[in-house]
Amino acid sequence: MALRTGERCCRRLAGGGRKGAGAAAPCRRPSDLARILVYAADAAMYLPILREVAPDMEIASASTRAEAMSHLDAEIVISWGLPADLAVRMPNLRWVQWLGAGVDKVVRALPEDVALTR
Repeated sequence: MALRTGERCCRRLAGGGRKGAGAAAPCRRPSDLARILVYAADAAMYLPILREVAPDMEIASASTRAEAMSHLDAEIVISWGLPADLAVRMPNLRWVQWLGAGVDKVVRALPEDVALTR
């Protein structure tokens, strides 16, 4: 993943594959975001790469639900399978980068102002 601080992030297109979605919702630039959570079984392997490209961001990893509970303040989540019920408990969440297919469970649960990319 090549995320560079200051790059323009995506904007969700009208409809965006989400039921009831409306016009494009702007999302904040990565440089405006401070906390990233990588949630995956092999989450630790992503940390060196992310820290290199985003040295000013606070980056945490979690490979279990219990570990993720300590990082509910994250603004960005990079995940293979973030549980939808966990995502809705993250008040600062602005962007979910999904690392695989099958976003159906989480896409229905995310608030409209949270960008979802795959």
